[in-house]
Amino acid sequence: VGLATAIGTITLTEIMEHAMVMANWFRQNYLEPLKERQREEGREELLAEIREWDTRRRDAEARGETFSEPPPYASNGRDNGQE
Repeated sequence: VGLATAIGTITLTEIMEHAMVMANWFRQNYLEPLKERQREEGREELLAEIREWDTRRRDAEARGETFSEPPPYASNGRDNGQE
């Protein structure tokens, strides 16, 4: 019984160690690159929104109209959270 328990404990420890190694590999090779791609896509989308907003602002300015649309990065009408 003692030998079986020792073998079981060692086996379980090895399985857990391999599972942790595999989880770390998965995180480094799949999750981290995926997160970086998502961050980059978010930056590209924001830049496109800012360019579109700026085009509308310049067009209104050229027509002599008041442009009151907040920039896409504004929060509740405040620029970058500043009051």
